Amino acid sequence: MHIYAVASGCAELSAGRLAHAVESVGREFDLDPLTTWNVTSPGGEIAAAGVHHGGDRAGHRRYVHHGPASVAWFDGLPVDGDARLDGCDASALDEHWGLCAGRLEGAFSAVHVDLQTERVQVVLDALAQSPVYLARVGSGLLLSNSVRVITSLLDLHSPDPLGVSSFLGLGWAADDRVLNGGVKVLCGGACHTIDRGALQTDQSFGPHTIPQLAGESVGHHGLAERLTAITRGAVAGVERVGCALTAGRDTRVLAA
Repeated sequence: MHIYAVASGCAELSAGRLAHAVESVGREFDLDPLTTWNVTSPGGEIAAAGVHHGGDRAGHRRYVHHGPASVAWFDGLPVDGDARLDGCDASALDEHWGLCAGRLEGAFSAVHVDLQTERVQVVLDALAQSPVYLARVGSGLLLSNSVRVITSLLDLHSPDPLGVSSFLGLGWAADDRVLNGGVKVLCGGACHTIDRGALQTDQSFGPHTIPQLAGESVGHHGLAERLTAITRGAVAGVERVGCALTAGRDTRVLAA
């Protein structure tokens, strides 16, 4: 697990403040405080920080990579079905960032910061199963994969009327809302670019893509090979599992 935050154009949100916020939330999940990291772009436009599980629990995952001109990190389990890159190695994501959008499978969020151009890009899995949240701070933006981090930094504790009412009626918050006002969730299946406080979203998977796929024919052999390749990529480097817990209701009951 990797909790992170990145601010663009928010002078009051230093990398140190972000690091304190993510480390505070990370304690609830028993994340290793020794893994806390933070970075500030040379021009001061971008500040970012994160904390994650230590090596004894992270296994083969390498959550963050600091390059000479960029920083890349992820949370969840990004998988490349074609095995051209190791999605669980942040250095591979940094090196092959141009291949990540629309290509990686799994439940994940991946972030790339160009320290020279001070541009942030966020790639999310198709269904946003590993969600990332966003809040406006004046002319800047703050994003994190933890609502708690955002609300604690910006003191956003008032309820969102649509988010709360839809959660009570449907069991989930509708549209791009969460339970806290002022916080929104980024859509999945997309690459979100933040540049000087402006957000641009390029969606590669969604309702509009279904007509484009309707004419494609995928044989059962090809589908089986694709699913096998994705599964192989997901378990690569992982020791054999004796008892798999998916965190669904069934396995939670059995574990209890």
